[in-house]
Amino acid sequence: MAKDKSFDLENFLNEENEESSVEYNEQKYVILHEEFQKAIGLKGIMLGDMSMGYGLSDSGKTEFMLHVAKAATLQDILPILIITENKFKEDRLSNFGLTNKNCLVKRNMKYLEDVYDYISQIIYKVKKKELRKDVIILWDSVASTPSKETMEIDKEGKIKKKYGPQKNAAVIGYYNPIMMDLVTSTREKDCEHQVGVYMVNQCYVKPPEFAGAMATLVPNGGEKIWYNLSLTVEFKEGQRLKAKKDGVDYAFGLVTR
Repeated sequence: MAKDKSFDLENFLNEENEESSVEYNEQKYVILHEEFQKAIGLKGIMLGDMSMGYGLSDSGKTEFMLHVAKAATLQDILPILIITENKFKEDRLSNFGLTNKNCLVKRNMKYLEDVYDYISQIIYKVKKKELRKDVIILWDSVASTPSKETMEIDKEGKIKKKYGPQKNAAVIGYYNPIMMDLVTSTREKDCEHQVGVYMVNQCYVKPPEFAGAMATLVPNGGEKIWYNLSLTVEFKEGQRLKAKKDGVDYAFGLVTR
């Protein structure tokens, strides 16, 4: 067959690549302590990306999130804390110097869909320059938040369960790709500031698949929760730090791996 001399592959590729290319600004971080940088190999929690920290109860997940929020306030980054974890204590914020003057705390969202909508609205305000700040959104916790269709309360106050955990996983799997696309778009050249999302998640222990194998920690939300994350951090409880003052024992910290 004769070669079509009217077709120039190089020109075609150049034109297609030029149309599809997107220029990005340099990656920004909420810069964390040197110990974290050594463990992870990154400066901190990334802006313009989605990340997740997961672990069993009392393994240091929320404590770490508050460290990120505190670090953000010292780096001219606005931390927005979305609290859907019912056991979260308000005094934990003040212990880290987090107030309504240096951060935003949202506690009025009941459902996964509400949280995702709110994050989308914050990104919209940043891109439209209505909010002229780099932002880190810290959500504690995705596992504690039901979807709208998971349950309902009838007229007598009884809880009627409609779907199981699979529904929550399906909602997370649907929204996370959309959210990752929106978050990543804040790194594009025409966007003045960047938005990062860090989700705190619970997990369960998966039994070993065969004799001699190790049990593993699996984050809630199904397999799809991994797909759109740029960083995941697994927390394992270590030694609790204790001291005695005036004859009273205090637990004041936690070493986590």
